[in-house]
Amino acid sequence: MIDSESLTHKDMKVQDLIKIRLWDRTVWCGTGFALYPNGDIGLTVLFEDEQAAAAIFEDLENLISNEDSEDRLRISIIRNIDRRNPAHYRVCISENFTFDSNKTVQMIARINTMTPLTSENLDRFLSAFNERKSYILSYAVVKNEKIMENSSAKKKSIRKFDINVVEAWKIGPNDIEVMAIHSDDDPLIPEGVSNPPIIESLKRKFR
Repeated sequence: MIDSESLTHKDMKVQDLIKIRLWDRTVWCGTGFALYPNGDIGLTVLFEDEQAAAAIFEDLENLISNEDSEDRLRISIIRNIDRRNPAHYRVCISENFTFDSNKTVQMIARINTMTPLTSENLDRFLSAFNERKSYILSYAVVKNEKIMENSSAKKKSIRKFDINVVEAWKIGPNDIEVMAIHSDDDPLIPEGVSNPPIIESLKRKFR
Protein backbone atom coordinates (compact mmCIF):
# COMPACT_ATOMS: atom_id res chain seq x y z
CA MET A 1 0.00 0.00 0.00
CA ILE A 2 1.21 3.51 -0.81
CA ASP A 3 0.87 6.59 1.37
CA SER A 4 -0.28 8.95 -1.36
CA GLU A 5 -0.05 12.01 0.88
CA SER A 6 3.70 11.55 1.22
CA LEU A 7 4.29 11.45 -2.54
CA THR A 8 5.72 14.40 -4.43
CA HIS A 9 5.65 15.08 -8.17
CA LYS A 10 9.18 13.67 -8.40
CA ASP A 11 7.92 10.35 -7.01
CA MET A 12 5.27 9.96 -9.69
CA LYS A 13 5.45 8.96 -13.33
CA VAL A 14 2.38 9.45 -15.51
CA GLN A 15 1.92 7.48 -18.73
CA ASP A 16 -0.77 9.08 -20.85
CA LEU A 17 -0.90 7.23 -24.15
CA ILE A 18 -4.65 6.86 -23.54
CA LYS A 19 -6.04 10.41 -23.54
CA ILE A 20 -9.04 10.85 -21.24
CA ARG A 21 -10.19 14.03 -23.00
CA LEU A 22 -10.48 12.15 -26.31
CA TRP A 23 -12.02 8.91 -25.05
CA ASP A 24 -14.59 10.76 -22.96
CA ARG A 25 -16.01 12.32 -26.13
CA THR A 26 -17.59 9.02 -27.14
CA VAL A 27 -18.67 5.60 -25.85
CA TRP A 28 -16.78 2.39 -26.52
CA CYS A 29 -19.80 0.20 -27.18
CA GLY A 30 -18.30 -3.03 -28.49
CA THR A 31 -15.39 -4.98 -29.93
CA GLY A 32 -15.38 -6.87 -33.20
CA PHE A 33 -13.10 -9.05 -35.28
CA ALA A 34 -12.51 -8.91 -39.03
CA LEU A 35 -10.86 -10.83 -41.87
CA TYR A 36 -9.64 -8.58 -44.69
CA PRO A 37 -9.37 -9.58 -48.38
CA ASN A 38 -5.54 -9.48 -48.22
CA GLY A 39 -5.51 -12.05 -45.42
CA ASP A 40 -4.97 -9.61 -42.56
CA ILE A 41 -7.07 -9.99 -39.45
CA GLY A 42 -8.46 -7.09 -37.48
CA LEU A 43 -9.56 -6.15 -34.00
CA THR A 44 -12.13 -3.38 -34.33
CA VAL A 45 -13.07 -1.00 -31.54
CA LEU A 46 -16.71 0.07 -31.95
CA PHE A 47 -17.62 3.63 -30.98
CA GLU A 48 -20.78 5.74 -31.05
CA ASP A 49 -19.21 8.95 -32.40
CA GLU A 50 -17.15 8.95 -35.60
CA GLN A 51 -15.33 12.25 -35.09
CA ALA A 52 -14.23 11.28 -31.60
CA ALA A 53 -13.16 7.82 -32.77
CA ALA A 54 -11.12 9.34 -35.60
CA ALA A 55 -9.45 11.73 -33.14
CA ILE A 56 -8.55 8.86 -30.80
CA PHE A 57 -6.88 6.85 -33.53
CA GLU A 58 -5.20 9.85 -35.13
CA ASP A 59 -3.63 10.66 -31.77
CA LEU A 60 -2.49 7.06 -31.25
CA GLU A 61 -1.00 6.86 -34.74
CA ASN A 62 0.83 10.16 -34.23
CA LEU A 63 2.37 8.83 -31.02
CA ILE A 64 3.28 5.29 -32.04
CA SER A 65 3.00 5.33 -35.88
CA ASN A 66 0.89 2.91 -37.93
CA GLU A 67 2.97 -0.04 -36.69
CA ASP A 68 3.43 -0.50 -32.95
CA SER A 69 6.88 -2.05 -33.29
CA GLU A 70 7.83 -1.03 -29.73
CA ASP A 71 4.63 -2.52 -28.28
CA ARG A 72 3.66 0.68 -26.44
CA LEU A 73 -0.07 0.06 -26.70
CA ARG A 74 -1.21 -2.88 -24.61
CA ILE A 75 -4.26 -4.85 -25.75
CA SER A 76 -5.48 -7.41 -23.23
CA ILE A 77 -8.33 -9.90 -23.42
CA ILE A 78 -9.47 -11.24 -20.05
CA ARG A 79 -11.37 -14.47 -20.37
CA ASN A 80 -13.69 -16.39 -18.03
CA ILE A 81 -14.71 -13.32 -16.05
CA ASP A 82 -18.07 -14.95 -15.21
CA ARG A 83 -18.29 -18.62 -14.30
CA ARG A 84 -22.00 -18.68 -15.22
CA ASN A 85 -21.23 -17.30 -18.68
CA PRO A 86 -17.85 -18.70 -19.73
CA ALA A 87 -17.94 -17.00 -23.16
CA HIS A 88 -17.99 -13.50 -21.63
CA TYR A 89 -14.72 -11.61 -21.77
CA ARG A 90 -13.30 -8.14 -21.24
CA VAL A 91 -11.01 -6.08 -23.46
CA CYS A 92 -8.58 -3.66 -21.84
CA ILE A 93 -6.64 -1.02 -23.80
CA SER A 94 -3.79 0.51 -21.84
CA GLU A 95 -0.08 1.21 -22.12
CA ASN A 96 2.88 -1.04 -21.45
CA PHE A 97 4.69 0.71 -18.64
CA THR A 98 8.41 1.30 -18.34
CA PHE A 99 9.49 0.22 -14.86
CA ASP A 100 11.16 2.70 -12.54
CA SER A 101 11.67 1.47 -8.98
CA ASN A 102 11.92 5.03 -7.68
CA LYS A 103 8.53 6.16 -8.92
CA THR A 104 4.85 5.39 -8.64
CA VAL A 105 3.48 4.80 -12.14
CA GLN A 106 0.02 6.06 -13.04
CA MET A 107 -1.70 5.18 -16.29
CA ILE A 108 -5.11 5.30 -17.92
CA ALA A 109 -6.97 2.29 -19.32
CA ARG A 110 -10.19 1.87 -21.24
CA ILE A 111 -12.26 -1.26 -20.74
CA ASN A 112 -15.10 -2.96 -22.61
CA THR A 113 -17.04 -6.04 -21.51
CA MET A 114 -18.33 -8.40 -24.19
CA THR A 115 -21.17 -10.83 -23.51
CA PRO A 116 -21.44 -13.25 -26.47
CA LEU A 117 -23.29 -16.52 -26.16
CA THR A 118 -20.33 -18.48 -27.53
CA SER A 119 -16.58 -17.92 -27.83
CA GLU A 120 -16.55 -18.86 -31.53
CA ASN A 121 -15.58 -15.44 -32.91
CA LEU A 122 -12.91 -14.79 -30.29
CA ASP A 123 -11.45 -18.27 -30.70
CA ARG A 124 -11.32 -17.82 -34.48
CA PHE A 125 -9.51 -14.48 -34.13
CA LEU A 126 -6.95 -15.83 -31.64
CA SER A 127 -6.31 -18.88 -33.79
CA ALA A 128 -5.70 -16.66 -36.83
CA PHE A 129 -3.41 -14.40 -34.80
CA ASN A 130 -1.32 -17.38 -33.72
CA GLU A 131 -0.76 -18.11 -37.43
CA ARG A 132 -0.25 -14.55 -38.73
CA LYS A 133 1.50 -13.02 -35.67
CA SER A 134 -0.05 -9.61 -36.32
CA TYR A 135 -3.40 -7.88 -36.61
CA ILE A 136 -4.83 -4.51 -37.56
CA LEU A 137 -6.27 -2.44 -34.71
CA SER A 138 -8.91 -0.08 -36.08
CA TYR A 139 -12.28 1.43 -35.31
CA ALA A 140 -15.83 1.51 -36.60
CA VAL A 141 -18.97 3.44 -35.69
CA VAL A 142 -22.23 1.87 -34.56
CA LYS A 143 -25.61 3.53 -34.98
CA ASN A 144 -28.83 1.75 -33.99
CA GLU A 145 -26.87 -1.47 -33.52
CA LYS A 146 -25.54 -1.32 -37.10
CA ILE A 147 -21.95 -0.68 -38.19
CA MET A 148 -21.86 2.45 -40.33
CA GLU A 149 -19.71 3.01 -43.41
CA ASN A 150 -16.69 5.14 -42.61
CA SER A 151 -16.93 8.65 -44.10
CA SER A 152 -13.19 9.35 -43.91
CA ALA A 153 -11.10 8.85 -47.05
CA LYS A 154 -8.29 7.29 -45.01
CA LYS A 155 -9.23 5.72 -41.69
CA LYS A 156 -6.37 5.47 -39.21
CA SER A 157 -5.27 2.04 -38.03
CA ILE A 158 -2.33 0.47 -36.24
CA ARG A 159 -0.66 -2.86 -36.90
CA LYS A 160 -0.07 -4.75 -33.67
CA PHE A 161 2.23 -7.71 -33.11
CA ASP A 162 1.17 -8.73 -29.64
CA ILE A 163 -1.98 -9.37 -27.65
CA ASN A 164 -2.29 -10.43 -24.03
CA VAL A 165 -4.81 -13.17 -23.36
CA VAL A 166 -5.31 -13.74 -19.64
CA GLU A 167 -7.56 -16.01 -17.63
CA ALA A 168 -9.28 -13.86 -15.01
CA TRP A 169 -8.39 -16.16 -12.13
CA LYS A 170 -4.67 -15.73 -12.86
CA ILE A 171 -4.66 -11.93 -12.46
CA GLY A 172 -2.71 -10.89 -9.39
CA PRO A 173 -2.61 -7.53 -7.57
CA ASN A 174 0.52 -6.43 -9.45
CA ASP A 175 -0.68 -7.30 -12.96
CA ILE A 176 -1.67 -4.47 -15.28
CA GLU A 177 -4.94 -6.26 -16.05
CA VAL A 178 -6.07 -5.83 -12.43
CA MET A 179 -7.42 -2.49 -13.69
CA ALA A 180 -10.03 -4.48 -15.63
CA ILE A 181 -11.33 -6.44 -12.66
CA HIS A 182 -14.77 -5.37 -11.40
CA SER A 183 -16.12 -5.75 -7.88
CA ASP A 184 -18.98 -8.01 -9.02
CA ASP A 185 -16.82 -10.36 -11.08
CA ASP A 186 -17.32 -14.05 -10.34
CA PRO A 187 -14.49 -15.59 -12.39
CA LEU A 188 -14.31 -19.21 -13.41
CA ILE A 189 -11.68 -20.91 -11.25
CA PRO A 190 -10.57 -24.40 -12.34
CA GLU A 191 -11.24 -27.27 -9.97
CA GLY A 192 -8.28 -28.07 -7.78
CA VAL A 193 -6.91 -24.52 -7.81
CA SER A 194 -6.67 -23.17 -4.29
CA ASN A 195 -5.87 -19.57 -3.43
CA PRO A 196 -5.91 -18.23 -7.02
CA PRO A 197 -4.31 -14.78 -7.53
CA ILE A 198 -7.66 -13.18 -8.40
CA ILE A 199 -8.90 -13.63 -4.81
CA GLU A 200 -6.12 -11.46 -3.43
CA SER A 201 -6.70 -8.94 -6.21
CA LEU A 202 -10.39 -8.61 -5.34
CA LYS A 203 -9.61 -8.26 -1.64
CA ARG A 204 -7.00 -5.57 -2.12
CA LYS A 205 -8.91 -3.63 -4.76
CA PHE A 206 -12.38 -3.65 -3.23
CA ARG A 207 -11.99 -4.23 0.49
